[in-house]
Amino acid sequence: MKGVLALKSGFWTTGELFGAAEESAGEVVFNTAHTGYPQVITDPSYLGQIVTFTYPMIGNYGVQADELESPKVHASGVVVRQLFRPSLHPKASSTFAEFLEAQGVPGLSGVDTRMLTRHLREYGSLMGILAPAEREEDVAGVVQRARVLEGLEGKDLVKQVLMGSKVELFRAQTRQDNAEATRGLVLLCDLGAKHGIVRDWLSLGFDVLAYPGVPDWDVVRLHKPKLVCLSNGPGDPAALTGEVERVRSFLGKVPVFGICMGHQLLALALGGRTQKLKFGHHGVNHPVVELETRRVVITSQNHCYTIVPESLPKHVRVTYTSLYDGTIEGMEVLDMGLQSVQFHPEASPGPLDPKFVYRRFLGAIHA
Repeated sequence: MKGVLALKSGFWTTGELFGAAEESAGEVVFNTAHTGYPQVITDPSYLGQIVTFTYPMIGNYGVQADELESPKVHASGVVVRQLFRPSLHPKASSTFAEFLEAQGVPGLSGVDTRMLTRHLREYGSLMGILAPAEREEDVAGVVQRARVLEGLEGKDLVKQVLMGSKVELFRAQTRQDNAEATRGLVLLCDLGAKHGIVRDWLSLGFDVLAYPGVPDWDVVRLHKPKLVCLSNGPGDPAALTGEVERVRSFLGKVPVFGICMGHQLLALALGGRTQKLKFGHHGVNHPVVELETRRVVITSQNHCYTIVPESLPKHVRVTYTSLYDGTIEGMEVLDMGLQSVQFHPEASPGPLDPKFVYRRFLGAIHA
């Protein structure tokens, strides 16, 4: 079946539809990762987005059900240059096309993704529609509908991604020769958290209590956590005014570590502002410099918003910046026990490059 991708700018391109034969709208972004496509589309941060993969062949190792970042596909659609339909991995539970079809998510192959990416770099991330289109009039209708799409700015997507979520406790495995149970409890504020965040805290010896959204200080205090972790999540952080107020309620009372959306919410709670990037950071090859040591770390990233540097209070210390565009990639307020990073230490590019940020934070709070 033929399909079309039409953008709000009027740009459109056709290709072969795979996955679900459905129409889907979303913000079209490009991701530069060479591998990890199952993890990308199951990352809740991609809710409401149509992901264009710049790597020319996608799907060659299928999908392994036990390595996803969440139980479902959150991306609205997928665009690729070439779809590899068979699966060459012995542990694959399905092909990429079969996985998308089962999840009701459309994909489009045979697209000049290089041209599409150049368009998005010039005009910025744009709303678009991916849909079946066998006839010229079908294409014309999709193009017309795409031109009037509303953007995602100001919309609370976290509320949508957390529908049906519940409080869940994960126990760390303990050594048999160690009388101590664990290092304590991490209260994970789930804003669309990836499974990798839970795995990382468990591997460090902590139990993890995943709490949908952000609780206020009375709830945090009740659980007596060693620290609070604010997770990644989709959409515009400035739309989460209630979450920002609740974060503010426990700043300075318990150590807090933020990742991606959590990093941005901490900035807002401290009095800063966020703004939308032209086309965001999406990929596993983003170089970040640690300002104190000048060490360069290759990171995984997925965000459309960034912190406005001049909006941060003077007591906030910026720790990392992007070597691509100079945007803030990390910050800390040591006397409040607060650290955060814009990138994803749990995503393991390298595969272990940014894992040290957890140890750095735990050393600072002496946990």
